[in-house]
Amino acid sequence: MGHQTLSNLNTEEQALWQRVDELWRCSLEGNFEVIEQAIHPNYTGWDSKSVVPHDRNYALRSMTDKSARLVEYQLFPLTITTYDNEVGIVNYRYTAGIKDLKGNIREIKGRWTEIFMQRKNSWMLIGVHGESESMKMITAANIY
Repeated sequence: MGHQTLSNLNTEEQALWQRVDELWRCSLEGNFEVIEQAIHPNYTGWDSKSVVPHDRNYALRSMTDKSARLVEYQLFPLTITTYDNEVGIVNYRYTAGIKDLKGNIREIKGRWTEIFMQRKNSWMLIGVHGESESMKMITAANIY
């Protein structure tokens, strides 16, 4: 299986992909209330580089971390599958720019598998698995 084009998605899959993009956009805009509401209380995730999985609180802390702010992103959907409009799985790659407190911007790339469930006509994130693959400096703050 490979890349799935957005034009081939059914209505449920399109809504799920829009939810993924919405959560990234909310992170970019600092709209953490929407993100908080979108993550299930029993959420669990696992970054491949971590020894153990993480919980909802860890996920929220990492998204609201003021020392590393998302300044740009691009998402590349690979597969989006829904099951009876109850559960959805999204596999995608991403690139993003992260700005630190000194103004340095680092580019990260990676991949995620995100698992959602439908609750009150909205896709709620219940789990993730993935990793960032690289981090490189793309701009540096002026030191003078």
